[in-house]
Amino acid sequence: MRKRSGFTILELTAVLLLTALLTGVVVASLNGAQRAAGLREAVAMLREADAEARGLARDTGEAAALKVDVVKQQLRTYPTADARRPMGTYRLPPRVKLRGCQLQGEAAHRLGSREQVLRFDAGGAGPTYGLALSVEGESDVYLVIAGVTGQFTEVKDEERMRSILAALPRGDAD
Repeated sequence: MRKRSGFTILELTAVLLLTALLTGVVVASLNGAQRAAGLREAVAMLREADAEARGLARDTGEAAALKVDVVKQQLRTYPTADARRPMGTYRLPPRVKLRGCQLQGEAAHRLGSREQVLRFDAGGAGPTYGLALSVEGESDVYLVIAGVTGQFTEVKDEERMRSILAALPRGDAD
């Protein structure tokens, strides 16, 4: 009987297919984790921008502003309410898109507005507003930010965001 050394073509093909399959599963799970990390980073950045605008108002004792720019995909803080000279700029991470900003009491069509200036009074209170984020390959995420406290609430659909904005009492700086 002849002794066989090495592997057959069939065995090598099976190993390569299994390796390719496992690689695909790992890459897919890493992409999902990367998207989730991008969303967490975006929400943290939005919290920081909001807190900076509120802090600027409290620290200076004067009104401050936060400009939400959908076209440039960024937020800018301003130490004065006229929003002329920016203090800080916050750009969204890759794969996360800012779709719009809606102020409490605004018509529904305002969600897609290109630019919104949020003004904070000397005590750091501002308007209650909602932000819509799109995450590549995931469902959209909606944030509602309370005007007086700056508390962030994350919801999964636009209708829920709108109902929260409609239900909250108006206690903002507008």
